[in-house]
Amino acid sequence: PGSADWVTPSRLGHVRVQVTPSDPARPVFVGIAPAGAVESYLAGARYATVTGFTGRDGITYTTHEGNASPPAPVSQRIWSVQASGSGQQTLTWPARGGRWMIVVMNANGAPGVSASASAGATVPALTGIATGLLIAGAVVLAGAVVLIVIPVRLASRRPVAAGWQA
Repeated sequence: PGSADWVTPSRLGHVRVQVTPSDPARPVFVGIAPAGAVESYLAGARYATVTGFTGRDGITYTTHEGNASPPAPVSQRIWSVQASGSGQQTLTWPARGGRWMIVVMNANGAPGVSASASAGATVPALTGIATGLLIAGAVVLAGAVVLIVIPVRLASRRPVAAGWQA
């Protein structure tokens, strides 16, 4: 699995997760909790962890074997934020330090969740980065103009020879 060490609270503002169940009538749960608490909650249950992305729709998983059924996730007190119900569920979480996991499962804890999910984050530092890049671009543009204008002006001031003889 790749490292997500660059994902720190100082670089991220808020994380937003949207989950849409394949069957809109089947309630789905999405929550964010400390990784250790999630691993304890799911101990003995069969579940999959996303370990990477291999293209537009390619996702790699690690499957954790088990046959226990965890209790309904809404009954657990481990979640920093959670949303559950029928139809699309959305939650927003202010990023914090530590190891965190996003969990998507059936609202009753039953196996076999089928849903699509998307996640995004605000990146407050992008404003400063964009401003810096714009300023750097303006400086390079000004330098390029100077490097073109000065030689052209100097060349235009040279006298042109009247004729050339061999």
